[in-house]
Amino acid sequence: MARRFGAVISLVLFVAFAWFTSAQADPITTIILSGSDTISFHDITSEANAAYLFLSNGGTGNVLVVNNFGASNPSYGGGGFNHPGVTFAPSLPASLSGLAGIMFAAPDTCCSDGGGPAVGREADLKAFVAGGGNLYDEDYLGTAGGPSHAATWAAILGFDGAPHVIADSGCTGDPGKPTALGTTFGYVGGSFGCYTHQIYDQSFFTAQGFAALVTGCQDAPGSTVCPPTALSGTVIMGNGRANPPMPEPSSLFLLGIGLVGLSVYALGQSRK
Repeated sequence: MARRFGAVISLVLFVAFAWFTSAQADPITTIILSGSDTISFHDITSEANAAYLFLSNGGTGNVLVVNNFGASNPSYGGGGFNHPGVTFAPSLPASLSGLAGIMFAAPDTCCSDGGGPAVGREADLKAFVAGGGNLYDEDYLGTAGGPSHAATWAAILGFDGAPHVIADSGCTGDPGKPTALGTTFGYVGGSFGCYTHQIYDQSFFTAQGFAALVTGCQDAPGSTVCPPTALSGTVIMGNGRANPPMPEPSSLFLLGIGLVGLSVYALGQSRK
């Protein structure tokens, strides 16, 4: 009886272990689409540090900041990116292997989409995301100083966000206000020197699996730019967490029971 019990529990252990390792192997991707340049232009340390943690999987991986203005540590982003494993370059390397996350900074630090270096590398970046790579785009789909790169981002992300940009000029969404989730990760919002350049239709991005970290238009009831029917996300996070998930208690319980079963089975075999 003990041997039979041990064999059954050992099977449970195998199934639980296979499920656990399979779950751990699933890629975890964080994508942040920011309607502001709080990192490159405003040097908001808390938001830069939050971005670094997302991109690096909690400080465990390498991060590349792509920018055309020669930014480097230690001062970039108010020091929020001043960590080991962070490098800076004006373009993407031939291979993206070895990177946990990539940040596309707003060109010349402000106001328009940072995706220029992604043009022509759509397939590589799509594969990077599919494999668990993290992305951050400053002034997503902004056109104040250049093209929005909408087609490039649609190819990478799998949806076209351009029709869902509610505003793309000035500071029409100020003051930006962090959501409860945004506050948790260090986002502060505000209206200093123009925080919100792009305002997005949050209902669309929610349907894509994203959540707002900072919202705009909260003090503009009835505005034609910021309709009250659309809670407009100025910073959006999707499909990810800063750290890999821990096993649930139930999984650990199954693992423990399985180990007990193996012990019982081994004991029975030794008494044959």
